[in-house]
Amino acid sequence: VRAKPCGLAWMRAYARRLFVTDLVFIVVALFGAQWIRFGFSAQFEVKDATGLFNFALAYSALSVVMVIAWMLSLEFFATRDHKIVGSGSTEYKDVVDATVRLFGIFAIIVYLAQAQVGRRYLLVALPTGLFLLLFSRWLWRRWLIKKRKNGEYVYRVLLLGHRTKAE
Repeated sequence: VRAKPCGLAWMRAYARRLFVTDLVFIVVALFGAQWIRFGFSAQFEVKDATGLFNFALAYSALSVVMVIAWMLSLEFFATRDHKIVGSGSTEYKDVVDATVRLFGIFAIIVYLAQAQVGRRYLLVALPTGLFLLLFSRWLWRRWLIKKRKNGEYVYRVLLLGHRTKAE
């Protein structure tokens, strides 16, 4: 018989589950977009106006960097924070916000570096990854609601006052 998580333990366990599914779906979205568009051996050119930075970079390296950046962006925007997970639309809004801002920053960097990154790669990765992240959060929310109906994964609360007013 497994013990029911209580206190902060269930929040940490839930955040770990979100982290793992976020990582899996981001990897699927980015490497899937790369494979659909280029395969796994394509490269893109980076060059600036002065000619100091002229080199080729593999899309696999870009995908790894984007996975790390996307995970950091989700962490920076506190999308797995115990205060917002499992309640309200803020969780979904923060995931969208973190994702759109990351891709906006990435687009600016690509433009300034004059990198020849394929637009179709980004046009597949962004909506696919965002959809997968939101879908996974929705599935985890359904799971959490089911657990809460069974008295698990709930917060302890102390209510003061008359019983009729508290119910």
